[in-house]
Amino acid sequence: MTDLKELQLHTLRGDIQTCGMDGMKKEGIRKFLFERYVNGEIPMTEMEFINTLNEQYAKVEEWRKKSKKQTVMTRYEAFVTELETLSVKYGVTIKAIGGVTIWDDGELKDVEYTKDETSGDIYAKKINGK
Repeated sequence: MTDLKELQLHTLRGDIQTCGMDGMKKEGIRKFLFERYVNGEIPMTEMEFINTLNEQYAKVEEWRKKSKKQTVMTRYEAFVTELETLSVKYGVTIKAIGGVTIWDDGELKDVEYTKDETSGDIYAKKINGK
């Protein structure tokens, strides 16, 4: 493979990843980059383009999954940190095994918890979400 061809493939990989991380869907990326690479100065076959797109877009999807998982984990850790502060402030601790729902960002609009301190139970009795 020539140096120019390898450089072209390297550049295409980067362009696909950049577009994908900016939120573009696979078909949008294909439409956006196809002419530039398949009919460009250093012609690339349609099959080379499609194979590279598939390979790189799979990496983008994996990155998106990891990113979403880290966001959920970060939000949960922040919640627990604030809960620790509230526990110290009010002298109330919680023992909860399972039963935690982590909503997507912005989905939970309102929540009301039970207020019966004699039962020892705390749960969301009213939830307003998408």
